[in-house]
Amino acid sequence: MGPSLNQSTPSEHPPRTIRIWDLPTRIFHWLLAVLFAVAWISGEMELAWLHVRSGEAMLGLLLFRIAWGFVGGDTALFHNFVRGPQKIRRYLHALATGETKGTLHVGHNPAGGAMVMALITGCLLAVGLGLFSQEDDDPLFTGALAHLLPQNYAELVAEIHEGWFGIVAALVALHVAVNLFYLLVLDNNLIRPMISGSIIVKDSTLQEPRMGKTWKALLVAALIGAGLYAGLNSL
Repeated sequence: MGPSLNQSTPSEHPPRTIRIWDLPTRIFHWLLAVLFAVAWISGEMELAWLHVRSGEAMLGLLLFRIAWGFVGGDTALFHNFVRGPQKIRRYLHALATGETKGTLHVGHNPAGGAMVMALITGCLLAVGLGLFSQEDDDPLFTGALAHLLPQNYAELVAEIHEGWFGIVAALVALHVAVNLFYLLVLDNNLIRPMISGSIIVKDSTLQEPRMGKTWKALLVAALIGAGLYAGLNSL
């Protein structure tokens, strides 16, 4: 069993720094944000090649995160932060009533875990739709697998892809807004640890979670990259 990743109420001890996010998880987070922005802007500016390639890169990144959710560090593992509806509701109620003040979550809190899964699922569906889509007025906006569908179906998928991308953009906006709420209203900076990987704690009993190995992440990334390249170019 790894360390408890749920919560701890800090006691009065000299502050110390512990790592909570491994490097692969942090790289995934910020690289996904960059690729999403590139895909969005390139789509609006009708830069077809860049839009298609950024979407394919997002697919590889998302597949990596799914794999890392089973073999990564403690705070990256799905079973350590994916919670059921009741726990999410209880957390949101505690948040609304101020009961979470002074409570430290090492990793994602229940609501944060739900947001992570929603973003991964939403982005994965958007990219998947993009692979099978073809714009009726611009054939350059053609996904790698669009040739597997009749043209009228591929054009329909393109319309669904565009609409769904807007929903994912709304999720991203909500994610940013919630992080700003934690920072400005709750005085809880969730952004800095996703950059540095560390937080400062006063609880002397709190164990540092196990970090994922970088070599393992490189191996997973290489296998996914090779498989994705082969798959998209052979179908």
